[in-house]
Amino acid sequence: MSDEKLRQLEDKVEALVRASRRVRERYQASMAREAALREERADLLKKNDLARAKVEAIIHRLKELEQE
Repeated sequence: MSDEKLRQLEDKVEALVRASRRVRERYQASMAREAALREERADLLKKNDLARAKVEAIIHRLKELEQE
């Protein structure tokens, strides 16, 4: 294999290594973002349940007052 062909091959390998690193970094960032979104979703679901319970309690109290 000529020196020129070898250098071209090395350049291609280095480019693939760089591309692989970028893909890995993007994947890790994506996984971190997904974890944060899952955590945020869980928090929002809890808040939604709490708000629903409060509204239901208010409705129940209003119905009780209405019957008095």
